[in-house]
Amino acid sequence: MPNFTNYLEGVANDILQASLSGLAQSCTGRTPPGRVYVSHGPPAVDACEGTSGQLTIHLERLEMRPAGVQQRGVPGGFQCQIMPVARFVIELFRCVPVPNDRGVPPTEEELDLSAVDLMEDAWSIVTYLIAERASGELIHGVGCDGLGIGVLTPIVPDGGVAGWQFTVETMLSDRGPCFGS
Repeated sequence: MPNFTNYLEGVANDILQASLSGLAQSCTGRTPPGRVYVSHGPPAVDACEGTSGQLTIHLERLEMRPAGVQQRGVPGGFQCQIMPVARFVIELFRCVPVPNDRGVPPTEEELDLSAVDLMEDAWSIVTYLIAERASGELIHGVGCDGLGIGVLTPIVPDGGVAGWQFTVETMLSDRGPCFGS
């Protein structure tokens, strides 16, 4: 694992880099997003002219889930352990066709091509994440049983930008905030 400032940053970067690798396998021929970064929360969507879009990840929530295991031979006995679980959100934004400066809307063909490219981007990312999860390579130190790929939700066009939102949920190590530094 690279030497990140902290454990959560390393996990976020593992997922972000896998998402970028998935996009590189897309059949659209689009340039990878020019803005790729870890965000503290939902990112600001910057204008995409000259950037080929934006790919970000942020930590949506960190929760502690009890993992009670009944002890053998002790009626009603439970051994309680708390598992930290993080939900990360990946967001991909791309430019989409808009009316020109005279108010003429984009053609149906332009809108269709943009939609097809966005669907291909989504499929490329999610299939790559699934394959990396299955191989145990998505997040350093987390096997496929501690990792879930969640829902893909379209981000509707707004101001010439549209895209996708993905969730990845993972159990975390309890090695401390500076593990790996």
